[in-house]
Formats: sequence, C-alpha cells, structure tokens
Amino acid sequence: MYYDGKITTTYAKSPYHVVNKFPNNLIKNYLEILKKIENKRGVFGGPIELKFDGDIPIQKMVEFFKSGKLPFRLWLTPIERKDDFVRMYGVDLHTGDNIGLDIGTNHIWINIPKGTCGNAGLRIPTLLSFAFPYNIKLLLEGSDLVD
Repeated sequence: MYYDGKITTTYAKSPYHVVNKFPNNLIKNYLEILKKIENKRGVFGGPIELKFDGDIPIQKMVEFFKSGKLPFRLWLTPIERKDDFVRMYGVDLHTGDNIGLDIGTNHIWINIPKGTCGNAGLRIPTLLSFAFPYNIKLLLEGSDLVD
C-alpha cells in the first residue's frame, strides 16, 4: 500500500479478498495500534519511538519535517541542534495539534499531547518507510507496538 492510497498485490484468493478482506484487516490492525498509542501516552505523551536499523541522515529528515508539505504535513522548526541530534517542535497540519520530534542518528521520538489524535505515530513511520531503505521498529514505553 502506497502513501497516496494505491494498493498493488501479487497474490489474492479472489477479487473479494482484495476489495474486502485485505482493507478490513489493514484497518483493524491500524485501529488497534492507534488505540494503544492513544491509551498509553502520558501527560504530554510518552514518546512514540521509531528505531531504525541503520544510521539516518538527520539533516534530510529535518528538511522532510519542516516544510508542511505532503505527504508528512508537518510544519516543524528546529529548536535545538547538536552533531548527532535535532529537536523540532511545531504543528501537525493534519490535525492542527502540537507535535515534537527528537531526531537522533538511529531513532526518532515522536511527542504528541495526550488527548490528541495519535495518527502521527503511525503516519510518520509509514511515510518514512517509502522514503528511506530502513527497517523501522515502532515502540511505545519500550514495548513493540507492532507484533
């Protein structure tokens, strides 16, 4: 499934399976993970952690997140910079909510306030997986969100 909504498949039992079963399972899994994110966050939200299986280009990530453009729709400003770390803060234009990102050499922490839509916790790693050739592990409070 692509970020623009296109779905391709190399195997399906029937057209019914592609049109009905696959989207229903996808939606069910998505909603289960989203519910975990929205139920487990603290006052500002325990960060949703994205662990990458290699070093990531921090500056390229910063450029992705500061423009406000599709597909991320995040309008963030770097507020702290070090050689191996950038902290960004701003607005998720998808929801209008505040959001913060801590970008390190092999991880990103997504900080979203409790009581707001946790969609960024799933939207960001999904879109990054199309832009970068890394395996991304999604964690919340040290536990895997995706089995």
